[in-house]
Amino acid sequence: LVAMMSSYDTPALTWVLQASLVIVPIISVGLLNYASEYARNTAWIEYRVAAERIRTEIYLYRTRASQYAVEDDVERQQLLLNKVEEAYKSIDSADFVPYMRARDEQIVRDEVQELCYQSPGTDDRDDGFAPLTVDEYLNYRVRPQIKWYVGRIRKDYIQKRRLTIGVLIFAGTGSALVGLDRNLASLVALSTAAGIALTMWSSVRTTGATYGLFHESARDLQMGLRRWEILSEEKRKDTKVVAEMENIFVRERGDWEKAVKQMQQSVEQAFKDSRSLRSNEKDNGENSEEELAAEGEVAK
Repeated sequence: LVAMMSSYDTPALTWVLQASLVIVPIISVGLLNYASEYARNTAWIEYRVAAERIRTEIYLYRTRASQYAVEDDVERQQLLLNKVEEAYKSIDSADFVPYMRARDEQIVRDEVQELCYQSPGTDDRDDGFAPLTVDEYLNYRVRPQIKWYVGRIRKDYIQKRRLTIGVLIFAGTGSALVGLDRNLASLVALSTAAGIALTMWSSVRTTGATYGLFHESARDLQMGLRRWEILSEEKRKDTKVVAEMENIFVRERGDWEKAVKQMQQSVEQAFKDSRSLRSNEKDNGENSEEELAAEGEVAK
């Protein structure tokens, strides 16, 4: 923009743009340093996975399904505590963010009930604590989750299409403007940078990376629900279906973690490559100046 505006009589605007050449890199370095220290890209992924692991165990516990199909309540509670501890330990210490809270039991109960009510993936009638029958589990957990999956799939798919169109528009705008006016040649770099930034922003938001996984899970949950509905009244009480449904969630969680981590790490690597490139360019420039100075001394 500075190069483009220099050909026009706009000293005030040119000065502002020149000042931004100094200010923007400083802000960028500060943001990157903060992000690398306090907002590591995989921390939120590990927390989401750990939370979902606990969520699965809670539903198995409340329905007495899988390993929780025992009469001894103390043994069931011990199993649940062991699973919670495993989820805590699954969080990588390198991406650790403090999560402990000092709250009494009543506050925790109130928060759980409020979150159960607010969450689009659960039914409003679920208080988060009471034992569940198989029918209640399907109504409180599976059906709302299918509905959430379907809504998220459609939203993510539409956003992916719009972002792709946006990148194409940004990429083509610069070339089109140059054809109209040579003085606008600098806009090619600007439009290309905007297209790259939009692509990376899409990667950070994982747009288009997960709707395929959600579609597969929603399909399997729907088919499992249909199979359960055609069973006899007696067989519908079998908690085996709860374990089968939770296995679908476990598989989706594992695939989601791999896909999102890979995308996030590729974005972080792109940032690192950009910073390394700038550093190398700076070093090369300094070396060139030193060489010129040395040549000057020899000439003297």
